[in-house]
Amino acid sequence: MELDLSGTFKKKHEGTDPSVPKRMINPQSPITSMALGDNQFTIIADTHHGMRGIVDHMAKEMPKLGLAGLKHLILEVPVFPDGHFMLKNSLVAQGHRKIEDILKRMNARPPQIDEAEILRSAYLFSEDHDKSTTNEVGKAKANLLVQAMKAGITVHFAGDDKGMREIDRVERLADAYEHFIKKNSFLAEMADMVLEDPTLIQRMKIPAKEKKDLAANVDKFIVEAKRRLAEYDESRAVYEEARLGYATESERADRFIQLAKGEPALLVFGNGHLNKPVDLNEILDLKLRAEAMKKGEPLPARTPVVEIWDSRKGQADFAAEYNIDFSKKQQPAIRVFADTGEVEIPQEHQNKYRLSSLIPAPSPQPAPELAR
Repeated sequence: MELDLSGTFKKKHEGTDPSVPKRMINPQSPITSMALGDNQFTIIADTHHGMRGIVDHMAKEMPKLGLAGLKHLILEVPVFPDGHFMLKNSLVAQGHRKIEDILKRMNARPPQIDEAEILRSAYLFSEDHDKSTTNEVGKAKANLLVQAMKAGITVHFAGDDKGMREIDRVERLADAYEHFIKKNSFLAEMADMVLEDPTLIQRMKIPAKEKKDLAANVDKFIVEAKRRLAEYDESRAVYEEARLGYATESERADRFIQLAKGEPALLVFGNGHLNKPVDLNEILDLKLRAEAMKKGEPLPARTPVVEIWDSRKGQADFAAEYNIDFSKKQQPAIRVFADTGEVEIPQEHQNKYRLSSLIPAPSPQPAPELAR
């Protein structure tokens, strides 16, 4: 049974005490402003993995993040071992091995790869690792890696396969349902009308036997359609639990804590992991605080979430497409719109943060020497 911890996190958060100064957020470097706090992790809620503007915005802050002492950049990008079920395509498998090699050489100290080679490998960070389909997002991701490397930040590709097997069944059932509707388009239209007006068939001016047969066929169609929809809903719930359930997110949190080794880290993960009753950041906090209590150490600061959208229009389009009211969702610490650089502090967090161009300057730290 899933553990319900939603009440655990309704306690007062950092900054709610009027005697505690609000955290200053520099609109020119909002991610760095968050990373300068006492929190070990800062999380980026990536609202669209396919938007270059979001990646570019993060890349722009890598130099300042490096100076601020950030040590790790953890990205939701999977790299699977040979033989993994996701690597049936040999081209994709080769791409994963090349990515592993690039990361290994990037993360060496000093790095054993130069930025030109990483940028030439941008195709690896496109959807299918094919040079012929290198896209702008692939180029942006390559540049993000370059900027992180130059700033002395270790990069981890920490995506996983949670839910990937389950989504196959969801997609198969969705395709089968669509085919079923198309194959029985007349009955589908009749079913819609009968559900609106149950007496429709009885009032039709057709022979009694045809009425009886049509009614039976429509009823049979409705029963089958409901069965298929129920099967789809069940498979979708299994997928959501496998991908976003508490046990899965807890496993991820353990992995991120291990990767960060107690050092400051920026975690970039999809927004779906960060707007639930118990979010990934809250599970991280639970584990970090439990460990601190076990060691008799002060409780660490809570993990802030920076939500990044490509634009306000992108946010509005997403809300319209999926019928989402973001005001009713759990709010991030701050929200950033990449196209304009605008930073927004949600109402519920305005007692903790305020915008200012004046924040303490991070002490300089030398970036690693690039390999020649």
